[in-house]
Amino acid sequence: MVRYKLLTGESRFRVHLIVQGLAVGAVAGFAAVCYRLLLGMAERFSLAALTGGLSIPFPVTVLLWCGIAVVIGRLMEWEPLARGSGIPQVEGELLGQVSMSWWKVLAAKFIGGALAIALGLSLGREGPSVQIGAAAGKGMAVFQKRGKVEERLFLSSGASAGLSAAFNAPLAGVIFALEEVHKSFSPLVLMSAMMASLAADFVSKHFFGLRPVFSFGVPSVLPLNLYGHLLLLGLLCGAGGALFCRVTLDVQTLYGRLPFPARYRVVIPALAALCIGPLLPGILGGGH
Repeated sequence: MVRYKLLTGESRFRVHLIVQGLAVGAVAGFAAVCYRLLLGMAERFSLAALTGGLSIPFPVTVLLWCGIAVVIGRLMEWEPLARGSGIPQVEGELLGQVSMSWWKVLAAKFIGGALAIALGLSLGREGPSVQIGAAAGKGMAVFQKRGKVEERLFLSSGASAGLSAAFNAPLAGVIFALEEVHKSFSPLVLMSAMMASLAADFVSKHFFGLRPVFSFGVPSVLPLNLYGHLLLLGLLCGAGGALFCRVTLDVQTLYGRLPFPARYRVVIPALAALCIGPLLPGILGGGH
C-alpha cells in the first residue's frame, strides 16, 4: 500500500512536471517569438537607413544614432543584468549569485535589443532569447508563488524554450539547458526542459512556419581522402573562435576603462556601425 502511494505520488509529480514545462514553454516561447519579430523589423530599418533606402540626411542620421545609443546606455544603467548576452546572468541566477528582476530584464532586453539592432550593432538573438525565456519562466514562478527549487526549474525550462523558439530547434534547447546552464544531467531538468522546448517550438513554427532557420543542402558526399582537411578546418575554426573570444574579452576590459560615464559608451560602436555599415552591410546585426 505504501509502495502504491509512493508510485502514485511520483506519477503525479511527473505529470505536474510535464504540464509545468508545457506552460512555461508556451509563455517563454511566445516572448522569444515577439523578440524575434521585433529584431527582424529593427534589422530591416537598419539596412534601409545605412544603405540609403530611407534617404535620411547624414547629419540627422548621426544625431539619431547618438541619441539612440545614449538611450541604450541609460537602459543598461537602469537594469545592469540586461547587459551582454544574458546567458551568464541566467547561470548566476541558478547558482544563487544574482537575482533578476524578471520584468525589468524583459523590458530592457526588448527595448535595448531592438534599438541596438536598429543601429546595426553586432547582436545575436541566442543569448537574449535565453535570458528572455528564463525571465518569463521566473515571472510565472513569482506569480504562482513557487519555492526556490521550482523557480529554478521554471528558469531552466524558460531558457531552453527561449533558445528553441529563437532557432526552431527544440533539441538544441534541451541540450543547452543540460550542458550549458546546469552543466549536469538531471531527469527532472530533462523532462521539464524537453516539454518547454517542444511547446516553444510549436509556438515558433506557428508564426514562422516549418522551415528551419539554418537550412544547408549537401551537393555531394565528401570523399574519404579529403577527411583530413576536416581536421585542419576544425583546428582553424577552433583557433579563430578562441582568438575572437579573447579579443572580445580584452576589448570589454579596455572599454570599461574609458574616462566617461557608461551611458555614453554605446555611442562608439554606434558611430562605428554608421561608418562601416554602408560599405559592409553584411556584417551588421546578428549575422544569421
